[in-house]
This record gives sequence, C-alpha cells and structure tokens, in this order.
Amino acid sequence: MKIRFTIISLCFLTIMTIAMSHSGGRATQFSEGNTGAPGDDNKTCATCHNGGSFGTDIAITLQDADGNAVTDYIGGATYTVTATINTTTTPGGYGLQMVGLLNSNETNAGEMEGASSNAQLAVVNGRTYLEQAGLSAISTFEAEWTAPTEGSGSVTFYATGHAADGNGQSSGDQAQSVSMEFGENIIESTVEFENDLFTISPNPVADFTTISLDRVVNGTLNIYSGNGEAIFTSDVNSSEVFVNLTDYPQGTYLVSVVNKENIVVSTKQLIKM
Repeated sequence: MKIRFTIISLCFLTIMTIAMSHSGGRATQFSEGNTGAPGDDNKTCATCHNGGSFGTDIAITLQDADGNAVTDYIGGATYTVTATINTTTTPGGYGLQMVGLLNSNETNAGEMEGASSNAQLAVVNGRTYLEQAGLSAISTFEAEWTAPTEGSGSVTFYATGHAADGNGQSSGDQAQSVSMEFGENIIESTVEFENDLFTISPNPVADFTTISLDRVVNGTLNIYSGNGEAIFTSDVNSSEVFVNLTDYPQGTYLVSVVNKENIVVSTKQLIKM
C-alpha cells in the first residue's frame, strides 16, 4: 500500500513539474518555437491547453514612438509590439509566445528587446521569441521592436497564447493562434542633397575638430570609419559640433548629416592624421 502510494505521488509530482515548467515559456525551457509560424514546431498552445471556455481572442498591434498604432513600418525605426489576450470571462492567468518573421525568407525580422515585466525573450535557431516569464496575471505582453533595414519587405508576427484556469494543469484552458502582417513604408525623399551644409575645421585633423553647420538640422550627425562603423553620433541641436578624434587611428572618415526621416542630406570626408 505504501509502495503504491509512493508511485502515485511520484507520478503526480512529475505531471505537476511538467505543467509548471511549461508556464515559463517553451522557447526558454525547451528551445521550441510553438507560435504556428512556418518552420516552428508543429505544436502550439492549443496542443495541450484545451477544454476551457474563456472567449480567448489574441490581438497583435504595432505602435510608433508617439504611441500611434500603425499598419506598416519604416526600416530601422523603433516600435512597441504588443500581443493582448482578450477574454469574455476572467481566467486564472495568461501565457503567450510570439515571433516576427520576414515574409520573403521566413527568417527573424528586426530585433526585439526590452520585454515587459511579465515576459522574457529567448533566441531559438536564430529567431527571437517573446513569451511569458510564468503564468501571467496580465493579459498584455510587449517588447521594443527595431524594424529590419529598408527594403526588407513585409513582416508577419505570429503568436499563440492561452487563457488558463490556474489549476496547474493544461485541461480547462483555452488557446488561440493568430498572425498579423505589417507592410513596409518606404519613404520617398523630396529632400535635396546639400554639398555645402557644413564645414570641417581643421581638416585634416590630429585631435580635435569642429563641424560647423550653416543651419541647425532636425536630425543627427554621424562619423563613420573606413569599414562603415559609426564611431560618433550627435543630435544636431546647435550650429557647431565638437569632435575628439585623439584616440582614433589615422585614415579617412565619412561625416554624414541625417534628417529626422533618416535621410542623408549631406556628407563630407574627414582625414585623421
């Protein structure tokens, strides 16, 4: 009788351990993508979490830096991507996994970072997944998303999530899988290139130089090394920018002024002696 009780107890503990481990996110704990995206494991939340009735409905949104919802993205810009699990009745908690992929080749789209407090990020096979850090009392999961470079084309976010009854088992939960496509907004520039927007003095330079603009530009000034690495970036909020190149090797550098639409409006070479 005692042996039988021990076996039953061990089985129960095993089941509970598996159920609890899933609550931390399958990408984090099992290196699995289960969003329903092409190339992911064929399991989703609905494989295990079923039998419940919470009216589960998942919505994926993208917001720009001003908090406006958008339907397309600008290459290289930063957004907040959010997945919200809506329900008609209140469950015991929520779980979610989401990934963003380029439509052209089904590889990771852009970069996600800064997950919300109830979520975490995990990289599996080159794909970055946003998923629950545990059974969440909050139905919204979000991260900061930097869009891929210009010319990448449309992006689709895939998400699977569930509303859980909170009893520690998967039965009695309700899951759903969704996807949301965002097109690329390619800005047609009407800005003219200005060869004489700024001067560099001294140039060539041994240590310190001053970049003087004939007007203040709402944008940034960047200096790139010969291999394309950005070694200096400054907001253009005055007519003069002072640069210290003392610790940089000799060579030719590129100075570039970029406006707020991320369009290059003027460039010049800078020679470091």
